[in-house]
Amino acid sequence: MVNVLIISSYQLICASLSQIIDNVSDFNLVDVIETYDEVPSFIEKNAVDVILFEVCPPDVEHFNLVRKIRKLRPRVKILILCTKADDSLPNLFLQAGAEGFITRQCSLEEIIIALKEVAIGQRYISADCAQQMALGRADDASTAFAALSGREMQVMMMITAGCKVMSISDKLCLSPKTINTYRYRLFSKLGVDSDVSLTRLAIRQGLMDA
Repeated sequence: MVNVLIISSYQLICASLSQIIDNVSDFNLVDVIETYDEVPSFIEKNAVDVILFEVCPPDVEHFNLVRKIRKLRPRVKILILCTKADDSLPNLFLQAGAEGFITRQCSLEEIIIALKEVAIGQRYISADCAQQMALGRADDASTAFAALSGREMQVMMMITAGCKVMSISDKLCLSPKTINTYRYRLFSKLGVDSDVSLTRLAIRQGLMDA
């Protein structure tokens, strides 16, 4: 029996995913969590094999939660469910610690297949994502984004969300000088020269909506 935990902040999505899990004989729906802060303590106290994590739209909080889950429970498998296919997002989530990435365009059958595949330790990318990755932008920027450290990704997502250096400094409990160091390191790695060009690049890579 595969114990599945659903994470989503949308009740309608939670209900739909729950119905899918309930209809598969060898799946056991452990719980549905809508508040991300509850996840770490829950997985420490309960038997969870696979987490079906719906992200819409993906942001730094989602990447951080994946990394936290991976540290707390290395054997728990994570399947990401996102709104759209983009060549860079699957790689970024896989790098953060997820085992699979699917989109809402998937059929019910493919969602079940994906859950079963990650449950046995296999990586899974949905067909539409795989096609997009094959035909899409296998460019230097995509590779550079995938190579960013966790902290660099965190700072990048906050910058592109419109946060100023002082605000990021307060939220991350780091000095403004340190934040600027990360900021200019991002510029160098991604080949941009301003917050505006960084944001435009993130939009082109599908890391945020225009």
